[in-house]
Amino acid sequence: MRARPSPTMSQPSAAVCKKEYASRMAASTSGTPSNATQRLLALGATLEELFNEQYDRIAFHKNEEENEYRRNERQLAGVMVDPSVTNEERIKAAEQILSLIEQYTTGFIGPFNALNEKIEKHLVELQEILKTLPVDTDEGKFFTQWFVLSYKLQIARIPATEHIAMTVNLDRFLPEFTLRKNGRSEINLSPEEYAKFTGTLEFLSSTLKKSHEENEAIQKERLPLSNVIIQHSQSAKSQAQPSAESTNDVLTKSVHPLEGKIWFRFAKVLYILLIIVVLGFSLLIGMASNNALYGAIAAIVGAGVLVMLRKGFYYITLGRTTAIEPEGSGFFDLDDFQKDIGHIATDNPELYRKVVQPYLQEWRTQYGRRVPSHLMIHLRKCVSQEVGELRRKREQLVDKATKEGKTVDVSEWRARMEKAKAEYTGADLMSFCSAVNNRIFKLEAKYGTSMPLEDFVKMLKELESDLPEYERSV
Repeated sequence: MRARPSPTMSQPSAAVCKKEYASRMAASTSGTPSNATQRLLALGATLEELFNEQYDRIAFHKNEEENEYRRNERQLAGVMVDPSVTNEERIKAAEQILSLIEQYTTGFIGPFNALNEKIEKHLVELQEILKTLPVDTDEGKFFTQWFVLSYKLQIARIPATEHIAMTVNLDRFLPEFTLRKNGRSEINLSPEEYAKFTGTLEFLSSTLKKSHEENEAIQKERLPLSNVIIQHSQSAKSQAQPSAESTNDVLTKSVHPLEGKIWFRFAKVLYILLIIVVLGFSLLIGMASNNALYGAIAAIVGAGVLVMLRKGFYYITLGRTTAIEPEGSGFFDLDDFQKDIGHIATDNPELYRKVVQPYLQEWRTQYGRRVPSHLMIHLRKCVSQEVGELRRKREQLVDKATKEGKTVDVSEWRARMEKAKAEYTGADLMSFCSAVNNRIFKLEAKYGTSMPLEDFVKMLKELESDLPEYERSV
């Protein structure tokens, strides 16, 4: 265990700290936080997610409906005390429990211990940053109080985390006893063994109860401060990442196909000069004839000539009479289409090179930029066939790997889920993180450190239909 930080700091009121600092953060829209404050906010958001995972792990271990280890251990323990089963069946059940314990210890308790070490490491780092922040400022008071309460929370939860390791270790008692008795069902404990066993149970129960009570008391004061940090973190993420709507606006905004060409800018200037000439000429006709009607007729004729010139210009340069291909014309703009499907070249270069690119080259050679829309049907059909073929090949590779007994490292899936949590910018971050955590914990409890490839593929297929919309993004 790492050396823990020492909360030897003054403790202002949490309510006052939250009110003063939250109002200050809301008011400071123009300035940016200091470097130390930015580091504290970033580290604080990370710690909040870690504390959330810590709490979720404690809750998951006690959840016999979700935790497959707890269900299987209880079922097998029932076999060992059932007088109607044979000694061989009891021995088999005992060996299965010991195997489950090893799997659970490495798959679930191991990451739990690493999580606690990470929390204590971040608390030490946070304390060092706090030393650079004046304690008499709003930021200093806020982060000092939050740090003190966070330190107390970690101390309060240590007995609960140790309780999990001790209860799992206690699960060894019955199977090891059964193996020593060669599967016989009678359990004859000596007075010393019985006293030690019951004493351990009482100690675990009392420490867990005390840990829970301290956790609730600390969190009641700490959560208002934590919410300020979480809200600030989510706000910073939202500002750094454009929303889906703004991204779609950029993608769907029409861009003139000749924009950026020097000769086109020259043509626009010339066209504006022609408009000025037509207006001036119409004005002169009206003044010379002393009749506004003649001037209006001249302006209308001039406008018609300008429109015809513009349509002729686009027909010569683009093959159509408008700058943008109108919907329902029976044609589409090849350059615009190529930009829209550009992501395929990055996401699936083999599909783009093998299917899409030959069509694009053939269309450009035969039609230029203006391509009949009905040709799109052929491209879609070929893409669909190729995607189906790639899917069949992938399934064949998966089937082969499954028959060979290939597995997937649970830590790789955990890393992917952690990335999803870090990138999440939606509402209710902690609920999202808890949903992700629960899925990870189920895998750890069921498989330990690795899971069969067949089960992994099956899980991926179930994700889209089984998970809520916000979880589906991961």
